[in-house]
Amino acid sequence: MSNKEILFEDDHIQVIYVKEPSEDIVITFSTLTKFADGSYVFAERPLVNLGYSIIGFVAKRGNWYPHSSVELSFGKIYSIIDNYRTIIGYGGSMGGYAVLKYSKSLRMSKAISFIPQYSINPKVIKDERYNSYYKEDINQDMEITTNDISSSCKYQLVFDPYFGLDTQHINMIKPLLSDVIITRLKFSGHGAAYILAGSNLLNSFLSNELDNVHYNKLVRQHKKENIFYFNYLFDKYYKRHPLLFYKLFNGISDANKSKLNSNIYKNLINSLILNGFDINSIFSKRSFSS
Repeated sequence: MSNKEILFEDDHIQVIYVKEPSEDIVITFSTLTKFADGSYVFAERPLVNLGYSIIGFVAKRGNWYPHSSVELSFGKIYSIIDNYRTIIGYGGSMGGYAVLKYSKSLRMSKAISFIPQYSINPKVIKDERYNSYYKEDINQDMEITTNDISSSCKYQLVFDPYFGLDTQHINMIKPLLSDVIITRLKFSGHGAAYILAGSNLLNSFLSNELDNVHYNKLVRQHKKENIFYFNYLFDKYYKRHPLLFYKLFNGISDANKSKLNSNIYKNLINSLILNGFDINSIFSKRSFSS
């Protein structure tokens, strides 16, 4: 059982320490999908399974971790992280932004940021998904700058290069980073963090010093058996490339086929018929009954 303690709390954030017998600590920042409740820590289960201690920043709403709040937590955090060999940052989307923004202040040696935002200020960047969250009183001057970036930290950005809403942020962030690995998770939309979830792959990201080629190889292997990825991919692209997706479908395990969204089967069959394919010759009886 992990030893869990609330280190800091104000109107905007909660910071929780999960203590494990480890030499390394991961500082996580939560996404918009779940807010502070006194115990929630982003990615707690896989990180604890891997033996990492955690300091988890959790927002109380979609506030993009205001500097005024995060800064107030530094005193207690420094007294803890000074006892660890390695400090790693990890987060996605709103949390991915915060990993980059506070990487230098929190003395990270590695910062892994999934699908981050550069800013949500509508005067800086147009993004209808998040512009409405911007509050002048707490988010003023929130953009990531070179002053936030540490020369002793290795950075990794993970995103879908074909998802324009995210790549506009990435294109503004990349020039700020000199030591960065770019991991392109094609056809994942804004779901990169979910597609790469799981202890085994996460451990590769946290512990290994790999180059782009090896990271991309790991990602390709993991995607082949990831249900979130296939559900997203089929839903978005099956109409344009039905036979390609039949081949992808046929390549995943029978166990994982049964976990796919049931509409995938119906939609894929209809699309194949509309495109003139003989479904009886390409679908096995087992595929229909799955």
